[in-house]
Formats: sequence, structure tokens, C-alpha cells
Amino acid sequence: MEENVRLGGENLLAVVGTRRHQFLMNLPVLIERFTSDPVTVVLELLRESRKGLKAPAIKELLVELGLEPAVVDRTWKSVQAKLSKRDDVRIRANTYRWAQPSPTEDMIAPPAEVDVMDTPASTAPEASLVVPAVPSTAPEAVSAVSAVPEIPTAPPTEVGEDVTGPETPAPIRKDDEAAADLAEAAEDRVRVLAERCERLERDLRSANDRAIELRTAQKRQLQIDVVRALADLAAEIEEMVIGRTAPEIVVERVRSLVAGQALHPIGTVGEEYGFDPALHAPLVGAPEPGTPVSVIRPGYRWATFEEILLHKALVERVRA
Repeated sequence: MEENVRLGGENLLAVVGTRRHQFLMNLPVLIERFTSDPVTVVLELLRESRKGLKAPAIKELLVELGLEPAVVDRTWKSVQAKLSKRDDVRIRANTYRWAQPSPTEDMIAPPAEVDVMDTPASTAPEASLVVPAVPSTAPEAVSAVSAVPEIPTAPPTEVGEDVTGPETPAPIRKDDEAAADLAEAAEDRVRVLAERCERLERDLRSANDRAIELRTAQKRQLQIDVVRALADLAAEIEEMVIGRTAPEIVVERVRSLVAGQALHPIGTVGEEYGFDPALHAPLVGAPEPGTPVSVIRPGYRWATFEEILLHKALVERVRA
């Protein structure tokens, strides 16, 4: 067990052999190990804890060891997922506990907890005063580190616990960890694709709504233009008829009005033409092409982007 004791502005008391003692002496080692294998670093903290640690306590310990809080928060989610799948970690009441201590593993076990009030001074664990790491080229730093004695340690035991032989640690299931990483990456990819599809659907619905509004407005405007032209024509004809205008002038005026709408007449009432099945509709019978016919009612073509035949001229055969 270890205890933080504030001795000065930059000095901490750390028990020799603990993970904190190691990383206070060489912080870059911790940063490199946590970057490459954060799960192992967290497992070592759990091994040194007798009563287990909750997630906030684990992250707080990592920050106290010298890691950046942002790095710890960013990495914790993946570490937490991997810890939940390990056989050597027990999770109960949101507390993580190392379940299989073994002296055969390559780790540094914490010294047994000592009651300072009841234990003679001769049996108390030796502590070292750890000073922040200095460059390795300084002779004083080399001598200070080499002079620190190592303390034999043993796995901690709870009071009243039946101490038996060491249990065989469960093998680390690296395949399961790799599968968990792949599953997490796949879930992230699916989430990104789902968000992209949702954005595309919203854009498509918005574009479709705008297109419908535009077509409705265009159709409405076309209807207004047609009705307005028809009203102008009706008013013009009524004015000329009531004023007893000559029929020739009425016809000329009507054709001038419809020409403004790109309408072109087919034939003139009373005039004779050679029968054309594409332009003439006979009143009776089926005259041969070229047969002389007289126009009873003119037809009309609408010439806009393309020429459209609205209706043919009504004709009858010319009597000899």
C-alpha cells in the first residue's frame, strides 16, 4: 500500500517497488507504455490495490502518475470495454478488482499493508524520498537511484483470508481483444454511415419539396396567363361586335391577339386549299390528298420550343 505525504513543494513519499515509485523515477516510460498498452498499466494498478478501484479512482491515479487528463479520458472507454471481458478482473458495484494475483507474472507486487501504530520500527517497510526525475547525465541522480534498497514484496491478502497456493493466471485472450477492437471500429463506421444517410435523406426531402413548390407555382402562373389571354380576347370581341365593327376587322384583330401567344392559324374561313390530311379534318367523307376543299373553321398551331398542332382546320369538299 502507498500513501501520498506532502513533504515539500515538489516532493512525494512513495514506497519502493510500487508502480508510482517506478514512474516518478522515469515518467517517459509510463507515457510510452500507456500509449502502446493502456490495459496493462491499468491492470498493474489493480494488482497494487487491495480493495479494488472504481473508474474515477483509476483515472485519478493515472493522472497523478503524470498522464494528461485528456489522454486518460480519451483512452478509458476502450480500456473499460476490454477489462469487462477479462477473466482476471472482477467487476462488482462499479468496482474493478484484480482477481488472480500470481507471483509468476512479471510485475511488481505492492508490499503488505503495515499498521504504523502497532508495528515495531524494525519491521516497517522502508520508504524512499522520491525527487522529480533529473537528466540521466547527472552523477547525483545515478547514485541516488542506485542507493535505494529494494524491498521483498508479496501479494496482499485480506484479513482472515485463507491463504493457499498461487492460482494459475488465466491466459490473456488477445484474440478476443482484437475482435472487440474490430467490433468497436465497425460500430463507429456504421454510426458514421447512418448519420451520412440521414443527412442525405433530409437533403433529398428538402430538394423534393422545393421542386414541388416550384412546379406548383409555374403551373399556377401558366393558368393565370391563359385565362388572362382568354379574358382579353373575349373583351376585345365583345367590344368590336357591339360597336358593329366589320367582320374582316374583327378577324384581323382576333388573329393579332392570339399571335401574341405564339398561336398561328391554319387556313382562313371561305378560302380554298388542297386537302392535306395532316392539317385538315373533313366534315364528311375522306377526300384524296390534293382534292380542293374549303375551310369552314380554321385550325391552330402553337409554336413555342416545338410546333404543336392544337387542332386541324375543318374543311368540306368544293362542289364543282
